[in-house]
Amino acid sequence: MTTITLHKYLQKIDELIDENRLEEAINHCRHILQQHPRHVDTYRILAKAYLERGHYEESVDLTQRILSTDPSDLIAHVGLSIAFKAQSQLDPAIWHLERALDIEPYNSPLREELQELYMLKKMAMPDSVAPSSAALA
Repeated sequence: MTTITLHKYLQKIDELIDENRLEEAINHCRHILQQHPRHVDTYRILAKAYLERGHYEESVDLTQRILSTDPSDLIAHVGLSIAFKAQSQLDPAIWHLERALDIEPYNSPLREELQELYMLKKMAMPDSVAPSSAALA
């Protein structure tokens, strides 16, 4: 019997997602969560699989759980922004992308995506996005 670390197992599941083998990836994540129900990295991979599959409600639910444990999780904020944008919920998509920019203020791709969201909403993007109170702290 071959032993694999949880970290390597998650890498393999992430590869399944990249290969668009989403149902298989979801099943593996569920298997891990049966044994390790609080494993945040598994929730992150599972949310990604649901996002890729277009199951936005499930992805949002899982990603919000991640943010409840770590409110400064960049990937979670970006994932929520993508899910909300896909559902034409521009206000929360913008809000989460602004939080992502609080975490990485010099990230050009994030800034460009935020500009696109503002354009979709037919609003001008502010010259500078005001940091949240959490970012100020």
